Amino acid sequence: MIRPETSNPKSLSELARFLGIEVSDHKQGEILFTGIASDTRSVRPGDLFIALPGSKSHGAAFIVEISAAGAVAVL
Repeated sequence: MIRPETSNPKSLSELARFLGIEVSDHKQGEILFTGIASDTRSVRPGDLFIALPGSKSHGAAFIVEISAAGAVAVL
């Protein structure tokens, strides 16, 4: 896994603007994330987890585990 040694936290609202979508709850938009992971085994505290379908299960099935690992949001 490749990760930068330092991170530049971004807010969910910054990500939403980049993707061209609107955040309905402005408080949620203030949440900061420091990394992005799509593999449950690589989630670190502060990550945004991208829940994708896999060959055996969907990433959304692991929300409890990635939350315990420190993920701050799920896309």
